[in-house]
Formats: sequence, structure tokens, C-alpha cells
Amino acid sequence: MDLAHREQVDLAVCDICLWDGNGCDLLKELRKLRTLKAIAVTGFTLPDEVEDYRGAGLAIVLPKPLENSELKSAVSYLSPTQR
Repeated sequence: MDLAHREQVDLAVCDICLWDGNGCDLLKELRKLRTLKAIAVTGFTLPDEVEDYRGAGLAIVLPKPLENSELKSAVSYLSPTQR
């Protein structure tokens, strides 16, 4: 959140299980500042959980463990220069 207050943030990569909350709540707070796209990274990938993440506005859900190439592909897909 500190970075989002100082910089223009267009894309967030959110871990769902954070030490001080969860990625869905973080995205909700970030979107109070500006519109942005978001990717979830999580070990919790049951179908109903993934549906909840997407309902919260996370465009892509990537399961852990995660390969660097998977994250790069997701970021590229959501990048405005790629659309």
C-alpha cells in the first residue's frame, strides 16, 4: 500500500494468504486509489476459492509452486501493450 500511495501502480501480484490480511482485501484497498489489474498467487486453488478470487477482481489465479515463466506470461497477457 505504501508503494501504491507513492507510485502509479497498474498491476498487482497478490499472494492470497498474507501475514496481515489477504490478497482480495489488499486489491480492494488498492482499487480505492486507482483502477488496476491483478494476479493472484496462491496454494489455495479449490474451484470455489478460485471463483471467490475472480469475484474479488483478480483476473488470473496462479497456483503455487509457481514457475517464473508462468508469472511472466500472466503479466504479459494483462499488459496494456500486449492487448
